[in-house]
Amino acid sequence: MYSLRVLIVEDDTVSATLHKAMLESEGHSVVGVARSENEAIALAMTKMPDLVLMDIYLEDGTSGVHAAKVMYSSYALPVIFITCGTAVDQLQALVDSDAFALIKKPVSLEELRVNLSIVMRRAAEIQENREQSARYETLVNMLPVAVFSVLENGQIDWCNAACANALAYASPQDFCEQCSDVDNLLVGADESLLLLEAETRTARQLLARDGEVVSRTLYKIEHCSSSAKAGCLFFVLE
Repeated sequence: MYSLRVLIVEDDTVSATLHKAMLESEGHSVVGVARSENEAIALAMTKMPDLVLMDIYLEDGTSGVHAAKVMYSSYALPVIFITCGTAVDQLQALVDSDAFALIKKPVSLEELRVNLSIVMRRAAEIQENREQSARYETLVNMLPVAVFSVLENGQIDWCNAACANALAYASPQDFCEQCSDVDNLLVGADESLLLLEAETRTARQLLARDGEVVSRTLYKIEHCSSSAKAGCLFFVLE
């Protein structure tokens, strides 16, 4: 395993010093030590470590769980939690935080070594999937065919440039922000896209940004969005 740049988030000085010594004995470097949630997020943004070693309860009553959620959603940083707690609600909170691993205190060098290997393998796979998704989205965005996707709750998730142009929006971002719900796109109140059968073509009247009613045949495709965790539907405007 190659050398990692690690951020330690721990409000106990003795524990932080011990964890730092363990990491350095394995050839890794510690880019910083944070004691509170705000300090941890600030260091994550400026130092951009490869990995975060995170305690659950931080200084001033702040939460390592919340800090981990921010770090993962904003910077895709993998987090290993270190805790002495065993409460069921606490452990469930760790699951919901997108944590990569959990180590119980006191931390042993062997357990830390194994978890570092597991986490970095998983992080590499996630990064590869994201790069593939980005390449796929770039390709779809360059298509002359208009495409947009809708989550199962009716929220418009994504569109390509051709779709934004077809409905008189300045950009895909403009389309998703101003027409966030699929019901806002349809002219008829009794129309529905989500209830249509998959892989079928249907004529629909759509409302463009400038107020013009645009008649289009939509092709519905059951698929999984490259940018959303939940399943979504792709619609192609013909």
